[in-house]
Amino acid sequence: MAGLNGLERIDLDRLTDFILARQKDDGCFSGSPSLPSTVADTWYGVSLCRLLDELFSCPSLARVLDREKILFFVRGHDALLPSLPWRIIFFLAELHKFATAEWPRLPDHLLDRSGSKTPACSHLFYLWQLFPHLRHRLRAWKPDRSRVTCRDLYFCLKAGESGDQEMVDWIRRCQNHDGGFGFFPGTTSYMEYCDYSLSALYLLGGRPVYPERAGDFIVYCQAGSGGFSRSIRALPMLESSWHAIHALAVLSKMDSPSRAFSTRGAASARAAPLRQR
Repeated sequence: MAGLNGLERIDLDRLTDFILARQKDDGCFSGSPSLPSTVADTWYGVSLCRLLDELFSCPSLARVLDREKILFFVRGHDALLPSLPWRIIFFLAELHKFATAEWPRLPDHLLDRSGSKTPACSHLFYLWQLFPHLRHRLRAWKPDRSRVTCRDLYFCLKAGESGDQEMVDWIRRCQNHDGGFGFFPGTTSYMEYCDYSLSALYLLGGRPVYPERAGDFIVYCQAGSGGFSRSIRALPMLESSWHAIHALAVLSKMDSPSRAFSTRGAASARAAPLRQR
């Protein structure tokens, strides 16, 4: 599938080389060819391979993913779970599901370490995903909205919160003249905020003010090595590469009559609503 707003302009061969250069002997992924595997880079590497296969029919990328090696890597972090951030625990759970087709059940006592009934929007989304059997406790928890960014709005929407036109207008104001999005209106454009903003707009049925410029910003961030960077002046990373491809995929679907888009990324919509719509 080739999108109208940038997917057809990316250098897929170089991007593939960039991804594979970061896969290690343990079957997982690292931030650079000289570094060891990390949980986050492995999640982004696996998700990139799967998303590119979905978008461009790249079975060679899907074949490099060794489920047994990935599961061994995930289980090696079991003893560290009490000290890991919720984001990393969520990545480990998603990798476990990819390797085994089953969502892991985490020990209930892990939830008690959160220590706050007003977690960040993203943390509450992770908690709903990680502890589906304890959602009766989580229903009383409200997200911290004292300093909301487009990323926070995205996670709230993915967790089932309802949106309105005011939210659409606010996210649209986060787009800069270079086509990218900042975390607030008037802030610097970064790749991850392009993805969060476009994805939130898509969920709300909205569109950016300058869709073509959004695609241009993302495409211009592809480096000569094939990977994408957070901005034109930053280094390419697996994380920003995943956000770039996901954002372009969202852009390409915004004119679809069905507006139906699903991805295997971090924003899987398994969570029940935080409140009834």
